[in-house]
Amino acid sequence: MLLSLKLCIFSATGESVNFAKRKDAQLADAHLMAAFAWKHSATQQEMTKALIDIRKSLWRWDYAMTSHGTAPHAPQECMRLLSDTMMYAKDAQLECQKIAGLHGWMGNIPLSSISTHENAAKYIGPDMKSLCKQKQDFIDTVVPRWIKDVKKNKQFISQPV
Repeated sequence: MLLSLKLCIFSATGESVNFAKRKDAQLADAHLMAAFAWKHSATQQEMTKALIDIRKSLWRWDYAMTSHGTAPHAPQECMRLLSDTMMYAKDAQLECQKIAGLHGWMGNIPLSSISTHENAAKYIGPDMKSLCKQKQDFIDTVVPRWIKDVKKNKQFISQPV
């Protein structure tokens, strides 16, 4: 009985997580399509519905995936919320496609591949080498100062790492 319950919980959790990953891709595409629409002269008024749909999708995803235990304890509710997130993400995509068409774009909106960290970083555009150097400089200069100050004031709760 216990083994069967565990299998049921793991199965429901796995299905929720897998569906959430597919939904993540749809929501990312909705964001990319919204950016495309903005770049093609969309107005705030035109974008209102798409932005509301993106926001609704994000809210439902957040509620479903971050409410501790939703997937194993209420898998049907979790899947219902995730299906709503997918619906709103798809609605936002359609709205952005329509808006791009109103501004002269014919055809599908081209989407950049952001499936890997490297591709996403290229799309967003930060200079990763510079950011990594800044991070290392911070770790090498600021963190030791903090540790020194904390030691001097005897504020360590435990030993520094």
